[in-house]
Amino acid sequence: MDYRESLDYLYGLQRFGIKLGLDNIQKILGRLHHPERAYPIVHVAGSNGKGSVCAGLSSILIQAGRRTGLYSSPHLHSFTERIRIDGKAISEAEAVALIESIRAVCDGIPVTFFEFTTAMALLHFQRQEVEVAILEVGMGGRLDATNAVQPKVTVITPICLDHSEHLGADLATIAAEKAGIIKPQIPLVVGQQQPAALQVIRDRAKDLQAPVYHYGREFTVETVKDGFAYQGLELSMPGLQSGLHGVHQHHNLGVALAVAEILRRQGLDLPKGSLQDGVAAARWPGRLEWWRDGRIILLDGAHNEGGAKVLAAYLQSLSVDGIR
Repeated sequence: MDYRESLDYLYGLQRFGIKLGLDNIQKILGRLHHPERAYPIVHVAGSNGKGSVCAGLSSILIQAGRRTGLYSSPHLHSFTERIRIDGKAISEAEAVALIESIRAVCDGIPVTFFEFTTAMALLHFQRQEVEVAILEVGMGGRLDATNAVQPKVTVITPICLDHSEHLGADLATIAAEKAGIIKPQIPLVVGQQQPAALQVIRDRAKDLQAPVYHYGREFTVETVKDGFAYQGLELSMPGLQSGLHGVHQHHNLGVALAVAEILRRQGLDLPKGSLQDGVAAARWPGRLEWWRDGRIILLDGAHNEGGAKVLAAYLQSLSVDGIR
């Protein structure tokens, strides 16, 4: 198959719809001899800020010279954006080869689109011999296909009401689904949370004896003139520059910095300078992105109440005449 035919096959899997559960992905990974066990993984869940945290952490790792895999969704322009090595999307030829490899082991499995693409990413990261892989949860956490892995660090970004038809109608129920990524004795980094969500997360972490590093307690960020300051687990970093627009991104980058500190503790070589350079170099298209094409356009993918509030706050912070 060529690239277009491969994508037609892949998008055809959407006929199976959204199917939460780990049976299919576990079978596929077993038939692939568990590529996800070949490298350390950071697993990121949450309602808002997941992508920005992943982008910030990826940028830090790349600045440190660590070969980095990133799996995120959805894509903006091309399917290949979902799977990246050192910030660069896979090629169309690589996508075709991966689709053929995963399709060959899916006999008898009613695999969904997201399960299939997750397996593609995990296999590609093994083939590319990444030093760290970052996985963004597709939806929820507990039954998301990405939860078939055993990570070195888990992350839960701010939670709000989102995907209620699948995850639950109240904040505590949704938080319980996202807290499903917490693993026994594996460090957990928690972004700013509403009290109802935070209690659920803390209770789950306590049950699993997972060390918790919570924003506002173990690490903090402060917006200052021309940047932000980070006070972390061990590092103190004033005068940081953000590559992402909006003061809310200081929080997201603070979460990424806390994860980087934990990876340093675990033995990964991440010089302090790479953390500083990484947050400054971070980019995440479609999130408060300014586009100039004759007119000046602000692009943002806010899709829930939390995201809309952040967008509104950013617009109110602009001191530009004539904005409509």
